[in-house]
Amino acid sequence: MFNINEPVIFGLPIVLNPIYFIPWLLVPPVCTLIAYLFTAGGIIPPVYVQVPWVMPVGIYAFLATGGSLMAGLVALINLGVSFLIWTPFVLLANRQQEVE
Repeated sequence: MFNINEPVIFGLPIVLNPIYFIPWLLVPPVCTLIAYLFTAGGIIPPVYVQVPWVMPVGIYAFLATGGSLMAGLVALINLGVSFLIWTPFVLLANRQQEVE
């Protein structure tokens, strides 16, 4: 939530886990593409304010774009897309853990 990913990386664990490797590589380009398309389309302004990295998702985008509510919404959309991409892999990993 506050851009601190170490608990996720080492808690799931993502490191050396082939199931989580796919969404780990897939989510960043997908979210970048979504944000780029909104920015290139002129729907949200580009980022021009440096914000502390520990801000929550929507607030970070809102402040970094100078107060664009739409940018905060796009950040939350990216969070939802990330959740949807990760969910099947987490469920699969949970099923495999139960079998072992």
